[in-house]
Amino acid sequence: MKPCPICQIPHCEHERKFYKFGLIKLAIVQKSLDTTVMVFSKLMTFLPTNAEMQTKVSLSFEELKKCQERITDVKRWCEVKAS
Repeated sequence: MKPCPICQIPHCEHERKFYKFGLIKLAIVQKSLDTTVMVFSKLMTFLPTNAEMQTKVSLSFEELKKCQERITDVKRWCEVKAS
């Protein structure tokens, strides 16, 4: 892992501030993604589609759900680093 760009010491207070700032940004991304998943879910039930398009829509929804899981993993990692 790289040392802090400010003081060149690993695991310093600056580094924790970077991770805390990252957590704030991740919270914004997570809220946006949660809203996107919710809207996409409603859209899936609303749109009349054929079988081919339904498969594509379902795969897209699954990918969005996987993104939610990945963001949660990154958030947990940042929380550990920030503490």
